[in-house]
Amino acid sequence: MFTSPFLRNFAWLPLLALAGCANPGSPKAPSLHLPEVVANLQAQRLGDQVILTFTTPSGSTDGGTVHLPITALLCRRQGTGACLPLQRQTVAQGPTRLVDTLPPTLLATPTTLLAYRVELFNRGNRSAGPSDQAFTASGPAPAPVGTLTAISRPAGAQLTWQPSAAGGSMELHRIQNTPKAQQITLQAATSQQSDPGGYIDPTPLSPKLDSVQFTYVAQRTLTLNLNSRSITLLGLPSAPVTFLYSDTFPPPPPTGLLAIPTLTPPALDLSWEPSPAPDLLGYNIYRRDASVPSTTFTRLNPQPLPAAAFRDLSARPNQPYTYRVTALDRHHNESQPSPEVTESIVP
Repeated sequence: MFTSPFLRNFAWLPLLALAGCANPGSPKAPSLHLPEVVANLQAQRLGDQVILTFTTPSGSTDGGTVHLPITALLCRRQGTGACLPLQRQTVAQGPTRLVDTLPPTLLATPTTLLAYRVELFNRGNRSAGPSDQAFTASGPAPAPVGTLTAISRPAGAQLTWQPSAAGGSMELHRIQNTPKAQQITLQAATSQQSDPGGYIDPTPLSPKLDSVQFTYVAQRTLTLNLNSRSITLLGLPSAPVTFLYSDTFPPPPPTGLLAIPTLTPPALDLSWEPSPAPDLLGYNIYRRDASVPSTTFTRLNPQPLPAAAFRDLSARPNQPYTYRVTALDRHHNESQPSPEVTESIVP
C-alpha cells in the first residue's frame, strides 16, 4: 500500500495531540483571597478594659495571599444576647491587640459573662467567618494597687502596699536586672479573703545575686466561676519599684559555747552551735585574762573561722581565760557576742 511521503511526515501529529490532552485535571476556582479565620483569640480583663489578642493570618483560606488591607470587626455578647459590633479597624498581619473599654453599665454588679468574637475582612469586604468565642466578665475589677515600696530586712526584700478590704489575691512580679533579665511571678502573696499588705521575698539574700537590682510590680487578681468557666480579672498594676538589697543586718549571736581543756598538748578546745545565718562568712573568737577583771577582749583569729570550733594553743596552764564568739556575714556585719565561758588548763 502506497503512503505519500507527505502523509508519513505528519502521521505523528494526532498522537502528539492526544498526548497533550491527557489528564488535564479539574479546573481550579479563582481565589477569593479570604483571610483565614482567627484561631487564637484571647480576652483578658484589665481594670475597666478588656484586652483582646490574636494573630492576624498572612494566608488565605485557599492557601493563597490575602488582598490587603485587612479589617477586623470586633463584637461583644453579654449573657445570652446577640454579639453586638463594637469597632472595626485596619489590622496588620501578625500579633494583633484590640482594646474594649467597658461602659459604666458593665462595670457595676451583677457580674455577667462576656463573650467576644473577631472577624477579618479583605479589601473586597469579604470574610471567611468569625472566630471562636473568647470569654471574660463584666462587673467591678479588683482595686488598683497604689504605691508599692521595697525595703531591706534581714529576711529579704520587704514589699508593702495599701491593703484592700474588697478581697482578691495579690500577684508580685519580680524582674532580675541582669543581662539575662527574667520576669518571675511570685506565689500569690494574699488570699481571696484577706490582704495583709505585705510580703517578704528572700531571693535577694542569695550570694549569687549580690549587688543585683530587682524590679517589682504588684497586681491584684480576682478569680470567678461563671457558667462553669473560670474567669480571672486583673486590677491595674502598681508603678514598678527598683530595689537593691542593702545588708546592714548582723547575724544572730552564736549559742552553746563550750571550753574543754586538754593536756596533750596543753590547750583549750572551744566549740559552739553553728549559726543559721544564710549568708554566714565565719566566726571571730575573743579571749581575755579572767584573773584581771579590767582586761579587754582580744581577737585570737586573724581571719574569720570557717567552722564552729577553735583550739587555743596559746593558753597557759593554771591561767583562767574568758571566751566569747561572734558570727560574721559575707558583708562583714558582726553579731553580738555569745554568752561567755571561763575555763583554765589544770595539769
